Amino acid sequence: MKVAVLGGTGTVGAHIAYAMVAAGYEVRIAFRREELKQHVKQVFSLYGVQALELVEKLEWVEVEGLCSQEVVDLLQGCEVAVNAAASVELGAFRGEAARRFIRYNRLLASSVVEAALQARVRRLIHIGSIAVLGGGEQDHWVEEDSIQLPEPNLSPYAQGKIEAEREVLRGWACGLEVAVLNPGVVLSPFLRKEGSGALIRLAASGIPIYPTGILAWVDARDVAAAAVKAVEAKEAFVRATLVGGHSSYREVFSTFASAVGKPAPRVRIPYWGVWMMRPALTLLRWMGILPKSLKWGVLRAAYSCVKYRANRVKNDYNLAFRPLEETMLFCLKNRLYGSDS
Repeated sequence: MKVAVLGGTGTVGAHIAYAMVAAGYEVRIAFRREELKQHVKQVFSLYGVQALELVEKLEWVEVEGLCSQEVVDLLQGCEVAVNAAASVELGAFRGEAARRFIRYNRLLASSVVEAALQARVRRLIHIGSIAVLGGGEQDHWVEEDSIQLPEPNLSPYAQGKIEAEREVLRGWACGLEVAVLNPGVVLSPFLRKEGSGALIRLAASGIPIYPTGILAWVDARDVAAAAVKAVEAKEAFVRATLVGGHSSYREVFSTFASAVGKPAPRVRIPYWGVWMMRPALTLLRWMGILPKSLKWGVLRAAYSCVKYRANRVKNDYNLAFRPLEETMLFCLKNRLYGSDS
């Protein structure tokens, strides 16, 4: 069976590409620039020297963009398509910038859905985000079938993910088999600068402060394993949350800091404190003291105390999530950041 992976040159997409080819599938992977192939090789190397031989089994297809016809050509002859392509920017957008961001994610998903229908792909596996589930009330559990309703304070990131999932659901209504996988914060070596990569950079920097929220995290290898299980799923539609566990940011920051020889954070900063420090944080980013990718959206998410149920893949796919200790060891014994960082 041939599987196409869009967004396969990103960290999560590369893990999925490895898992697919290791499971015996023929894998076709889209790329825009030649140097991005190196990032895929880096991720494959995490699985051992022999895993690098599997890189040679990948079928590379260069695309200039994700316009419909290019994606149709990419998906021709593939029974399954995995869509791991999306913008992961978590910054605070306003006005036209926010609208462009949301429109980009919607059009990207729409292009993939249209191409899958034209190319007669049987199943589309869409990698979304727990952002589509809604936050619910603090300290409460969010169910896997929850749907985020429009609200004034909804971030552009969440809106973009919601719009993308709507396009995928439209594909299901038109006859596509669909599996929507919504992961939490993905942890892996070779993280890029955006999104969760910014948080891990901050944790490993030895910063003395920590936010008060809870991190709903998942190992990138478990996201890839769930994608492989979804290929052979019997249901025409499945929607599953991928969260390996929930850990306080103090625990996560302390573990990463101590592993790289930095002191653990000691000062608890409440949300109102970070809000008041926004001008100073902007200045520190401009001076290069804090990562420029540590945008307000990332910080705001670090104060969420919402927990997410993730029983579907455990029960239906018989998938056991890795514990945090194993995931952190996996991250720390390898390079935390990719060459593009």
